[in-house]
Amino acid sequence: MSEPAREACPGCGTPQAISIGSPFVGAVGFLWWKRPFEERLFRCAEGHVYSVRLTGSGEAETTTVELHESVEAWLQIRTGAQAPTRPPGL
Repeated sequence: MSEPAREACPGCGTPQAISIGSPFVGAVGFLWWKRPFEERLFRCAEGHVYSVRLTGSGEAETTTVELHESVEAWLQIRTGAQAPTRPPGL
């Protein structure tokens, strides 16, 4: 996957300022029709959280930008109903 383009915030249009965490990497599709994707979270100067997802590779690469309420809201969408709890001490 190539480096994601410098997408502007979909909430306010300001340039991305801070990358949040490491990329979320996976594949979508069925058996022989799988396409790799890489998703990164960003926070703009205004504090909005949004994701930039690159799907596919080469000429068939598409970019999707989606606004989220918070990092927790994004995590809940990706992992299901509740995020896993951390063991005590971590």
